[in-house]
Amino acid sequence: MILTTYFEKLHGWIPLLFGLVVLCTGLWSNDFEYDTDEGINLMKALLLSNGYSLYRQIWSDQPPVFTYALAGWFEVFGPGVIGSRILVLLLSILLLWSFQQTLRFLENERHAWVATLLLAGANWYALYSFSVMIGLPALAVGMMSVWLVVVFRKTGAPYWALLAGTVMGVSIQIKAFTGLILPMIGVMCLVSLRPVLDQVPFKKRVTGLGLYTVGLVLTFWVILYATGTDLWQLTQPHLKASELNPDKSISPVLTLMRRDWMLAVLACSSLLLMTRKHGWRHALPFIWFATAALVLHNHWPVWRHHGLLLMIPTAWAAGRMVIHLWDRGWKWSTVKSQYWARVAVCLIIGWGTYTACRAIYRLAEGHDGAGPRLIRLLEQNTGASKWVYTDRLMLAFRAGLMVPPPLAVISVKRQKTGELSDERIIEVLKTYQPYQLLLDRLNYGPAFYEYLKQHYVLNHRVDRKSLPDIQHYLRKPTPAAPLIGVIGQ
Repeated sequence: MILTTYFEKLHGWIPLLFGLVVLCTGLWSNDFEYDTDEGINLMKALLLSNGYSLYRQIWSDQPPVFTYALAGWFEVFGPGVIGSRILVLLLSILLLWSFQQTLRFLENERHAWVATLLLAGANWYALYSFSVMIGLPALAVGMMSVWLVVVFRKTGAPYWALLAGTVMGVSIQIKAFTGLILPMIGVMCLVSLRPVLDQVPFKKRVTGLGLYTVGLVLTFWVILYATGTDLWQLTQPHLKASELNPDKSISPVLTLMRRDWMLAVLACSSLLLMTRKHGWRHALPFIWFATAALVLHNHWPVWRHHGLLLMIPTAWAAGRMVIHLWDRGWKWSTVKSQYWARVAVCLIIGWGTYTACRAIYRLAEGHDGAGPRLIRLLEQNTGASKWVYTDRLMLAFRAGLMVPPPLAVISVKRQKTGELSDERIIEVLKTYQPYQLLLDRLNYGPAFYEYLKQHYVLNHRVDRKSLPDIQHYLRKPTPAAPLIGVIGQ
């Protein structure tokens, strides 16, 4: 009882303490770029804040909400990398808080406390909490929707279900993969969650699910209409990418869970604790995990940040096993079982501490490389044009320059699906005529280099063994128009 009271006093501080540690570490490190997606998201928001239209002028294959939110953040605080990372960190704190409140209602204080610590200490969570990427913000808003569903199940008030659906509609319009949470939410709305949340009559639960659906659909389509979202541009690149799905010798789900294998083992072990007494309540994280794992197994490409979608339900289920081992080691009477349970708990604490320290170290270690030097190169050669073309967009953003809006998303996936061919890049370069080109990441064909030979001159080159060479080009001076006239007139 004393321990439970202590957890009750501490629970609200865990997300805030996590945010403080990540903020101090991130500000101290001031890493140049955690992921190339950072530059893409920052550049889209910069172009939007400068009056260019998303989808009509700015090419994008992602939903619009985060770009609009980031552009609004720029209007208040000015465009900047650190400020944008702080925005994502605030959303990460929201995710941890919503996750903890959900488990407080569905489970108990201790389970919420332990599961939140496991999630915050997972391998990549700290890094993505300070990266300008859309996956974690979408999951933060999606987790808020889950918590609101729990509030609906606790109070029975239908407006909570409507609000939860509205919030989920916003989440899907940040990144659509949060739609994979919906099967679990459907179960949460309808089934018995005894003994903690079983006071709402079944008819009211059905009504709540209907209101949730209405709120989700209306919000989704209102945002779609208000932002002028191009559904073709939003869906076609992903459909084309799925056709390129390579043969997988190892499931991407196993690859994503490899670094947090202890969490996965604990989560799987918690299946042994499921009984008829607990019913659907214990099954909820496994419904979430199974839905996400099934889709990710058949999806291409699968990136490391997709692991966040699996990590939340894994920490949820793993927390239950940790509490079980703790109770077995310190409360039960069998001496032998106590001994092994205590050893297991000590190993888990040691592993969790090591994983959390490694996650913070990964956030702290610098990866600047040639970034600052290339930024100075761009700043020294601004020229008369405000445009620059680079396939590493963080360089342009940090230099205070913009890329042509149709080239706001430069990625390997867009290139492989044919959405970013050499001919398309040349067409845009002819239209916008950027003064500088900085090639860093992608490979280009003969037609592209032939165009460069005619219109640009190589200014700087950095040779790299295993990666494409860094090449900086400046536009050739336009020949002066000949003087036409008669001498002596």
